[in-house]
Amino acid sequence: MFLIAIVVTIIVTSIHHNREKKSLKQNLKRTEAVVVDFTHGSRTDYYVKYKFQVDLIMYEGKVATSYFKCDDGTPGCKWKSFEVGYDVNDPNNNEIDLGRYNKHKQSMNSIFED
Repeated sequence: MFLIAIVVTIIVTSIHHNREKKSLKQNLKRTEAVVVDFTHGSRTDYYVKYKFQVDLIMYEGKVATSYFKCDDGTPGCKWKSFEVGYDVNDPNNNEIDLGRYNKHKQSMNSIFED
């Protein structure tokens, strides 16, 4: 019974994630975001936290990455600007485009191609 609950949870989470990605791709708008934090998570995971504004409302996002530095040596490119894609119907559904640093993202199926 416990195993069934785990499998169902994984399937439901996967379906939800796929729907969000599909909606993001279909309703994509872009703006500028600023990386405001780069923190160590568990083991090899790090998190890039970013903020951006849509219609005078501030939104934030977070993406798991491996450790990386910008060309100028700044860990996680903190305080650097990047483009963010967001769903015009729900800006909380968003993804940052780290450009050449996208290869450090832990997430799969990015809306941004390298």
